Amino acid sequence: MQDYEINGFFMFETKEESLLETIKTKRISFTKDHSEIINLFDDYIDLKSQLKADGFKKQLLDELINKNKIISDFTQRGSNNDE
Repeated sequence: MQDYEINGFFMFETKEESLLETIKTKRISFTKDHSEIINLFDDYIDLKSQLKADGFKKQLLDELINKNKIISDFTQRGSNNDE
């Protein structure tokens, strides 16, 4: 599953492999399908990359906060795989 390591960070071949490893190590689960969660993260990352340190639109910040809330709503602490 783990492909290689760069600067202490493990890299995976697919987003799903990376998500599954994060679920395992962070002991979280999601109430939505993994592909839906990956799409939400993709949207979140895209929005976040549009923010600039010297200023940004209120609408963009609102969208980013809303996307973060949606992801949080679908995240559960402690997975069914707790050992």
